[in-house]
Amino acid sequence: MARDAIKLGVILAGGRGCRMGGKNKADIRLGGRRLADLAVARLCPQVDQIIFSAPAGLVHNTPNVPDEASGIKGPLAGLLAAFRWGRENLEEPFTILTVAVDTPFFPADLAARLCAGGGPALAAYLGKAQTTFGFWPQDMEADLRAYAEEADNPSIRGFARKRKVPLVNFENPEHFFNINTPEDLLEAEKLV
Repeated sequence: MARDAIKLGVILAGGRGCRMGGKNKADIRLGGRRLADLAVARLCPQVDQIIFSAPAGLVHNTPNVPDEASGIKGPLAGLLAAFRWGRENLEEPFTILTVAVDTPFFPADLAARLCAGGGPALAAYLGKAQTTFGFWPQDMEADLRAYAEEADNPSIRGFARKRKVPLVNFENPEHFFNINTPEDLLEAEKLV
């Protein structure tokens, strides 16, 4: 599938930031810029449209899509809300590329590599799935919703294992460096 088939880039920013003292991680500054702005800048060349999957009231210069009121939590809730938003706002068919707001060094070729197989795919490092970094064709929505309704504790990881979603391995350890704590932020400053 070509790069231009990717329509919707979704920045997952719905976490509570508990280990960061309850701070909204999208607004944390790294190298003088908000993590939200860093994610937009890195994702923009890879997709046609960007939205944030975040709680209602989070203000950015891109559309903000809160989770659906279904009781599903985490990145899976954000992905399902993005599918709904895409159906309401984009021409069909469309595809989705998800990234995490607190992982500022994600690969610049993420979209190209994940969509190369044409079907769903997750990024991986050392063979371990990075479940917030995925490529999802629109035809996966029904399967994801069915799984979310049936599973005891639904998650993207659980769905990926059940459906054997292919992993695309990336070699650079910085690509998926995740900022969860103040110590992580200090370490990330060294990488900027």
